Amino acid sequence: MAARGLALVAESSGDVTGAFDLLADARTRCNRLADPYVWLDAYILDALCELGRRHGHPETMRWIDALRTLASRTSMREMTVRAMLHGAALGIEGDLQVAVLLAAGIDSAALASLIDDAAGRAASSD
Repeated sequence: MAARGLALVAESSGDVTGAFDLLADARTRCNRLADPYVWLDAYILDALCELGRRHGHPETMRWIDALRTLASRTSMREMTVRAMLHGAALGIEGDLQVAVLLAAGIDSAALASLIDDAAGRAASSD
């Protein structure tokens, strides 16, 4: 959890490579236990997807797919929505519509804001 925060600080300070390295290390650490922190892995993947989109990282689509698979397999609906929003931001057809449908049953102002932002971007690009 701390490594995720440190990665975001590193990225905001201009150390993008260091941020990706910290997130990769955080994923390794949270998954090496016999009973891994699955929610933390999803949280870290979400940060990787966000940074990857922002900086055009070549692994971004792989991270989005991993988040989508992990979140849907483990019934983390909010993380599934976030994975769909990342996909929509990269132009994957239908991901925004799926995100909107899945988010309808989740009471989260932060998630509603992300949906509104994505819908606004989609409307302005049409």
